[in-house]
Amino acid sequence: MKGIIYEIKCNETNEIYIGSTTQFINQRISEHKYKTNCVSKQIIERNNYSINILEEIEIIDIKELRIKEQNYIDTTICINKMKAFYTDTDKNLSKINKKIYYQKNKEKLKEYKKQYYQKNKDKIKQYYQKNKIKSNNINGE
Repeated sequence: MKGIIYEIKCNETNEIYIGSTTQFINQRISEHKYKTNCVSKQIIERNNYSINILEEIEIIDIKELRIKEQNYIDTTICINKMKAFYTDTDKNLSKINKKIYYQKNKEKLKEYKKQYYQKNKDKIKQYYQKNKIKSNNINGE
């Protein structure tokens, strides 16, 4: 399988977005145009950018491509906010951070859950009935 590492560079601001794909590059770029949650969109919306192929590589699996992409992200000043590849250390840190956040905000989260349930009680009950889901705990506690 062929993988491509590419950059989208804004010709006005010099911002760079690094990406990778196994698709044709034009197909992948058109997906960037319609994604609402990707930082590359801010470059594309200015309509003054260039696309540069950084590397074309033969890969066995997508993980190999993501590792290579992450290397480019780590060594380039770019606007990427998401990692292309998470190491085991990254995953463990994420779990630890989630636990710490939960412990620090336990009461706030519990209160939010209760308020959400009160606001959406009817919808939640309809959902459970429609999907025949049994729940011992749908009252937000």
